[in-house]
Amino acid sequence: MRSFLAFRIAVCRSLSKRTDQAVIARIAQNDAVDYVRILAVTKLTNQVAIEDVSQNDINRNVRFKAVERLADQAVLGQISQNDNDNTVRTLAVSKLTSQAVLGRVAQNASDHDVRDMAVWRLTDQALLGRIAQNDGDAWVRECAVSSLTDLAILTGETLVDYSSSSTYTETSTETFDRSLSYYGDGSHGYGPGTYQEEVTTEHHDYSQVSRLAHEELRRRRSS
Repeated sequence: MRSFLAFRIAVCRSLSKRTDQAVIARIAQNDAVDYVRILAVTKLTNQVAIEDVSQNDINRNVRFKAVERLADQAVLGQISQNDNDNTVRTLAVSKLTSQAVLGRVAQNASDHDVRDMAVWRLTDQALLGRIAQNDGDAWVRECAVSSLTDLAILTGETLVDYSSSSTYTETSTETFDRSLSYYGDGSHGYGPGTYQEEVTTEHHDYSQVSRLAHEELRRRRSS
């Protein structure tokens, strides 16, 4: 059995890209040994067969090798969203150049790492503004703000409007340089020493996007 496997590996290594692509595709798609399929994939130039392996092989290493050779942007977009392995998904998104596909991935991928990578490669300013406001992951929103080059969007009300901020109160205990003395009749007065009192402070809780936008503007102005 081991000698037969060695024979298949040797045969696969001897194949050249000039060999019948249908033969190589059958090995890449059907051989029982992962390593043999990987070797066959490295010889594949047929994009239809590469697409099939990149989406359907059960082994992530084989799929990864196929994605390395895949050119179809729509398929790469599907893999970046749907593959069950993070390394395959991130490789697929790193190969994307289509802004339309990047936009779909940036908005729809469930993996925040994939959305983050798509956002870094995205140039659509209006879409970056929407992602900066609406993405569920703080880091992706920050990346979107950092990627904005349109100052009209970066300084616009959608990102930096503070009028929609909410408020909250915070209670703390502070110590003062006097003491509160109670007398027997229930009255009281201040004497030397200290006493503590609860102090309530009101804070404005501005949106994170507003803070990020202003921080980004300050960074750019100071650079």
